Amino acid sequence: MGLMADKQAWRAHVAAVHDLPRDYEVVYLEIQKYVFKVGPVALMVRRNCWRSYCSYFRMVRNGKLMF
Repeated sequence: MGLMADKQAWRAHVAAVHDLPRDYEVVYLEIQKYVFKVGPVALMVRRNCWRSYCSYFRMVRNGKLMF
């Protein structure tokens, strides 16, 4: 992926996060803040990491998973 494609993918992901219920969005953003602050760089580079968090919260919201 090029820089522009990465930027578009990130923006689409951020839009998906904003579509989550407010409580889930807050939790997601706190996890993101923690990982960006103290997490290893390799974890931040992995694209699927953030998408999987967002997908997990969407499945919980849709009743497919329970906390």
